[in-house]
Amino acid sequence: METEKRDINGKIRTIGMVDIDWKDQMKPVEILRLTFGEDLKIRNACTKISMTGGQPSVSVDQEKMTLMNLKSSIIKAPFPITEIDIGLLDKDVAADILEVFNELNNPSEKKKES
Repeated sequence: METEKRDINGKIRTIGMVDIDWKDQMKPVEILRLTFGEDLKIRNACTKISMTGGQPSVSVDQEKMTLMNLKSSIIKAPFPITEIDIGLLDKDVAADILEVFNELNNPSEKKKES
């Protein structure tokens, strides 16, 4: 994955880039690293807490969370950046994009150990 720092709306943000096979041509996709607040809003929108037998029960809509994460972080793509269009991507193409998203937004093993 290739990354760069870029000024987005007056703030320096990390962007990851990946080339995907789009209609038999390699096309770039740019993925923005989410801020803490952006991540929290998505988690909140995808999480439900209910009471089961007097105990809180947490459920996460993984499909919604993944689609919202990608919609919120993709800033350039050869396809419309909507949850519907992201859901219609070829599985291998979506996996390539998701891999970059995860590398940007999840701490590496080295960072976890520090």
